[in-house]
Amino acid sequence: MAWSMMLLFNSCEDLLPPYVGPDDLLSSTVEITTEPKIFYTHQDFNSPEYWLPTLRFSSSSAIIRVVVRNTFDDPLEDVANIQGAVTIWWEDKPEHRVSVPLYQTDLIYGEFNPATNSITLTPEDSLVFRTTWFFRDSESMPFFYHFPKVDRPIPGRQTFLREHQVERMRAQASITVFSGVNPSRSREFEFDLQFEGTITPPP
Repeated sequence: MAWSMMLLFNSCEDLLPPYVGPDDLLSSTVEITTEPKIFYTHQDFNSPEYWLPTLRFSSSSAIIRVVVRNTFDDPLEDVANIQGAVTIWWEDKPEHRVSVPLYQTDLIYGEFNPATNSITLTPEDSLVFRTTWFFRDSESMPFFYHFPKVDRPIPGRQTFLREHQVERMRAQASITVFSGVNPSRSREFEFDLQFEGTITPPP
């Protein structure tokens, strides 16, 4: 790790214990962008395992953006060791959650040298990662499956509308950039999620 450090010697020229840098050299933030309301259609089978293949969303995914910033006074440079995830959960029932992994291939901005697989971060410089979330939980179930719903028949049709209220979601990122630097954990990010479905009978 290339950061500045000072080696001090006493009168006997004995080397003092090595300098240890600050624990938190990196800070991070996470943001999730999605449409105000996500529309979906599916056939209303009794068991989700049958109707999931028929599920269609108006927006296929939400955009996740993670920014990692060098808060140290000196440049940081080392071989990249990108490991991280963004955890998303329902505020009312946190047991319904998902962990979206972050990979090196998700890096869209930053000083990365592919020849040496190294990253350089000057003071206050940032790395930006971008990935997607497909509105599903850790069991691959769509999140609307957990949300309260109200079904409203459509007169003269076999289909009906399934309405969900706005639900508050939370997200937090945790990411390692270099092996020798502690992982950075972002503050929690809050966002709203709302679904509305059109339900059709089985064929």
